[in-house]
Amino acid sequence: MIALWMFTAVLFSILIAAGALATEHALRALRRPTRLPWLFAIVAAVLWPLAAPIASRLMPPEPEPIGAISVQPAWVVGGDLANSAASWAERADGVALMLWALASGTLLVQLFRAIRVLRRARVEAKAHIVDGEPVLVTESLGPAVVGLRDPRIIVPAWLLHLDAPLRELVLRHEREHCRAGDARLVWLGVFATALVPWNPAIWFMTRRLRLAMEIDCDARTLRGVDDHQQYGKLLLLIAGRQSSARLMPMLAESSSNLARRISAMRQTNVRYRGVRVAILGAVAAGAVVAACSPRVVGNLGGTTGPVPASAAAEATPAKPKPTFVSPNDVLTEAQVERPAVIAPGTRVPAYPKALRDAGVQGTVIARFVVRADGSVDTASIQTLQSDHKDFETSVREALAGMRFLAATVGGKTVPQFVQQPFQFALNGAKETPRVQNALTTTALAKPVFVVAAGEPKMLPGFVGPTYPQALRDAGVEGAVLVAFVVDRDGSIDVSTIKVLKSDHPAFEAAVLEALPRARFTPPMIDGKAVRQLLQRPFQFSLNR
Repeated sequence: MIALWMFTAVLFSILIAAGALATEHALRALRRPTRLPWLFAIVAAVLWPLAAPIASRLMPPEPEPIGAISVQPAWVVGGDLANSAASWAERADGVALMLWALASGTLLVQLFRAIRVLRRARVEAKAHIVDGEPVLVTESLGPAVVGLRDPRIIVPAWLLHLDAPLRELVLRHEREHCRAGDARLVWLGVFATALVPWNPAIWFMTRRLRLAMEIDCDARTLRGVDDHQQYGKLLLLIAGRQSSARLMPMLAESSSNLARRISAMRQTNVRYRGVRVAILGAVAAGAVVAACSPRVVGNLGGTTGPVPASAAAEATPAKPKPTFVSPNDVLTEAQVERPAVIAPGTRVPAYPKALRDAGVQGTVIARFVVRADGSVDTASIQTLQSDHKDFETSVREALAGMRFLAATVGGKTVPQFVQQPFQFALNGAKETPRVQNALTTTALAKPVFVVAAGEPKMLPGFVGPTYPQALRDAGVEGAVLVAFVVDRDGSIDVSTIKVLKSDHPAFEAAVLEALPRARFTPPMIDGKAVRQLLQRPFQFSLNR
């Protein structure tokens, strides 16, 4: 989901910004330049969230032998039900992407307008030599530095009437901007905010970069200058008279930062410098470690981070790894520990409009290979049964983009043959066609379950799973995803309980022990109670 990715990107950026802020204070206590932490923070906060999903998809899965054929409960495609259209999450993702594009487009338009203003100002400015320094003189813009390839100092006409010592401080400050390439840093911040305008941490880091850039430049300008008070008064004077521009480093770029800059100039000795630097360094390191944690990085890459290993992780013995006869053999589902199943939230096949309008219902049984990364090998798709060629076409098109929870063997994901029935049923139908066991060696071993119009709700009073004491003491967290059938009376058919995903066998055992006690409202279709397949996650978290 785009929303989860954006939230995780903001969290990652906040942690990186906290590390940069601590590093800045440590460097300032050591009287070192402070712009580099913010430069690295902006680059990491912008590039890593964008690159992580791409990197996770480019990583090749480990080659493993193909496992068993898995027969899954039928996926019901309703003509008028919600599963015939995009899910709510997909629509929310579409709105988020549209707002993102609109905001970025608006900022880029403003950016191009600012570029035109700067070009016009540079063309209309008059070249002068002021105190031996070549400058461009305008009516009111500046003092500032303009240009990326050929940075030039631009000053307002009224600056020429200042006393020579004050003019020298102004020109010296702008020369330091030119030598340090500060114009490039300004452009970096502007493009970063335009690229991800929804990330408030990026805006904060950009402002802090501008402030650090000016404080560093002030420190270089005041080397060998004894009268810092005169320089502070000069900043106040220029702040009240200069015309600002967004894309140029300026002497008094923001009046709101003048107090911080003047305070930084007056800072002399720092008490307990070594202790302060050590504490700030530890805070910065902790923030970076938190930003690079598996949970944060995993969500950016579209996966869930691994649970940290500990001695308690061996509390429950692992299942023995099955022996495969041959990669080319068709094996039973028992050959894998957990078979591949359709991932929650994946897009369903579209109901063909012509068949829906004609009231035609039907079923398609497809067989294909689910790779170790959860994607479908489209070259392996075979149709075992189809009631209409349009149903078959819809299923084939959908399989190319569907995602699965891959089969696992010995804790590793493996490729697997999957046999999946897709049932196309119109909303309000009195009877839903069932897949007939017309196949010989691959007959359906499980019933077809119809998705009811309203999902059953868990009744109050259910006592959830008990947190395993060994994992609690070791600080291990995790989650378990299970699928099961809710019977007509609201109870769970324990024979249908299947663990789809588990971070630890002890968590799995706790869920399997508690789940049979749960009760639900009976699933209904057309006023009649039916059996329905559900999926439920159980989260084991120590901070709740």
